[in-house]
Amino acid sequence: MPNLRRIAPWALLLAVTAAIVALGYRRIAGAPLGFLMDDGLFYARIAMQLATTGQSSFDGIHQTSGYHLGWEGVLASLSWLLAPFTVDPHAHMGVFLTLSLFAVFACGFGFARRPLHRLVLIVLALSGHLLLETVPLVLVLLGMTRAMEDLAEGGGRDGVSWTLVALAPLVPLLRIDATPAAVVLLFALVADQRWATLRAASLSLTAGVALHFGLMFALFGEPWTVSAMLRGFALLQGDAPPLVFNLLTYGAGTSARSALVIVLPALAAVLAWRHRGAPRNRVLLWLVLGLGGFSATHLMLSHMRYWYFVPGLVGSAYVLGRLELPPGAARRVRGGAMVALGVLSVAYLGQKGWRLANLADAQDDTWAFVEAIADHVPAGEPIFQIDGSGRTGFYSGRAVINGDGLVNDRQYARRLMAGRLGGYLDEEDVCYLIVNRAEDRDPLIDRAGLLITRGEVVELLRSGAYGRTDQVNYTLHRRQGPACVGR
Repeated sequence: MPNLRRIAPWALLLAVTAAIVALGYRRIAGAPLGFLMDDGLFYARIAMQLATTGQSSFDGIHQTSGYHLGWEGVLASLSWLLAPFTVDPHAHMGVFLTLSLFAVFACGFGFARRPLHRLVLIVLALSGHLLLETVPLVLVLLGMTRAMEDLAEGGGRDGVSWTLVALAPLVPLLRIDATPAAVVLLFALVADQRWATLRAASLSLTAGVALHFGLMFALFGEPWTVSAMLRGFALLQGDAPPLVFNLLTYGAGTSARSALVIVLPALAAVLAWRHRGAPRNRVLLWLVLGLGGFSATHLMLSHMRYWYFVPGLVGSAYVLGRLELPPGAARRVRGGAMVALGVLSVAYLGQKGWRLANLADAQDDTWAFVEAIADHVPAGEPIFQIDGSGRTGFYSGRAVINGDGLVNDRQYARRLMAGRLGGYLDEEDVCYLIVNRAEDRDPLIDRAGLLITRGEVVELLRSGAYGRTDQVNYTLHRRQGPACVGR
C-alpha cells in the first residue's frame, strides 16, 4: 500500500499529461509557435528510423550521428515498442510528447513543494520546448543533487548513495558537454569527506563517459557528432562574439534568456555561499556552480538555442527554492526573486497562449502544406531542404534530405564546410526542393556552392501561412532539368 500511495500521484500526472497532449496535439506539435523545434523533430524522425529500419538516419538514405545518444535511445525504444502496432507518425509523436511533457511536469512536482516554486520550475523547463535532451538532463542532475542533500543532512560518513551512483553515468549519455557540471557537483562529496560515495560516483560517471565515446567510435568511427562539428564551424564563421550575439542580436527571446541565465545563477550562488554553513546549502552551491559554468560556456562559445538555457535556469531556480536561509534580508531577497520568476512564468504562459490563439489558422495552413506534400512528390523521390526540414521530414511521408547538415552524414558536412555542394542534387538524383523563406529572392538557393535559380524550378505548392512568420514560409518546387521531366 505505501508503494501504491507513491505511485498513484505519478500515474495520475501521466494520465493528465497524456490527456493534455491528446486534446492539444495540433497546437502543441504545430508551427508556428508550438512547442516543437526542428531539433526535437530530428530526434523523433531518427527514433522512428532506428525502430523500424535499424538505420541511424533522418532521411532513410544517409547515416547520421547528429544527436545525443541517451535521449535518442529512449525515444527509439518507445518507437520500437509502438512500431508493431502502428507506424503512424502522429501516434509516435503523441507518445514522445507525453513523455517529454511528463518530464517537464516532473521538474516541478518531483523537486518542489510550494506551488510557486513548482510553477517556476515547470515553466522554465517548458520554455526550452519539448522533445529535447536538456529537461531529462536536468532531472538527472536534480536527482543526483537530492541524493547528495540527503547524504549531507543525514550525518555520518558510512555508506554509499546508490541513487547517485546509478544516475551519474546518464549525464554524459544525455549531453557529453554537461559532464563537467556533474564533476563540479561531486566536489560537494569532497567537502563533506564522503570518500566511498565519491569513489563509486566518480567511477560511474567515468564509465558513462567511456560508454559514450565507445559507442560513438563503434557506431560512427569518430568521437563527435556531425551537428557538433557543424556548429563549431558556424561559430568560427560568426561576425560577432557569441556572447554579444546571444545578448544583443539573436532575438528578444534569446536576449531575455541570456540575461536571466547570467543573473539567476549568480544570485543563487551568492546566497548559497553566504549561508554555506547549512549542509544542504553546500551541495546546492556546487550544483549552481556546475550549471552556471555550463551556461556561461555556452553563452561564450555557442549560438544559444532555447533548450540550452534549461539546465542553468531550472537548476538555479531549484537552488533558490531549496536553500536554507535564516529570517531576514536573505529570505526577502529569495522571496522577491521567486515572485519575480512567478510573474515572468505567468506572463510567458499568457503570451504563448495568446499568440497560439492568434496564429491557429497559420498552424492549420502549415499542417495542410505538410500533408499535401505526398500529393505532389511521388513515393521514393527524395526532397532537399535546408531550413525547417524537421517538420516536413517527420510528417510528410517522404525522404527529406537535411540541407543544413545537422542530421545529414559527415561527407555532406565536410562538403558544406568546404563550400563544395555544387552538383550535390544531381549526384543524389534529387528533383524536388522545399524552401523555407519568405522573400521571393533569386537565386532560390545559394549555399556553399549549391546554386539554384528560380528559372530552374517550377513551384508546385505554397503554404497558406507563407509570409505570416519567419518559421513556416514553405514552398515546394520541382527542378526542370531533363532528368526531372515527368517525375
